[in-house]
Amino acid sequence: MRNYSGKKIDGGWQYTVYDLGNSRVYKKFNSKFESFKIILKDRWFVFWKIPSFISEMKNNAIKSFEFIEHGKIDKVFFGNIIRTNELDYTQDKMITLGEYFKNHTLEENKIIIDKFIELCKFFLERSFIDKAIKIGSNFGINDKGEIALIDIGEIWFKEESIKTRIKKRTWAFPSNYKGVPVRLQKYYIQKMDRIYLHK
Repeated sequence: MRNYSGKKIDGGWQYTVYDLGNSRVYKKFNSKFESFKIILKDRWFVFWKIPSFISEMKNNAIKSFEFIEHGKIDKVFFGNIIRTNELDYTQDKMITLGEYFKNHTLEENKIIIDKFIELCKFFLERSFIDKAIKIGSNFGINDKGEIALIDIGEIWFKEESIKTRIKKRTWAFPSNYKGVPVRLQKYYIQKMDRIYLHK
């Protein structure tokens, strides 16, 4: 198996991200101990649930890979991921939409929001969604202006699960549209409502 190395540039509950220096990143699934430490900082008040969180993350990651690999969906929509083992993968290096929004004009950001909404519509038509629809952190953009779901591990494709997330309007939770410019938040939520609720 190839040995991947690079500079650590990011990380979350599930993965630590390394820059490979070739316009690609390597995402390594955290060990149970590493995940426990990271999650404990965010959810110390329910620390006894952390082992079940970790187990669920692993299962979700495996299911997400299987879905991508057998779902006949172009991997460009997932940053051209290449699975390196059961849980790790490489992916195109992209900036998160949250970072993009910080450095572009209101009009440019509105265009990207529209593109993002079309991507969500494309996903829904193929019977899957990102669990939280975290526009700012779970999705990235490359230098061609192409948007992709870059946070693999929380793809939901079970009909009942999708209905539940839509019923809760998960895209409208403040934590999930974090990063969207304040002046475009109402616009974003209304457009997402049209896609998911047909308003």
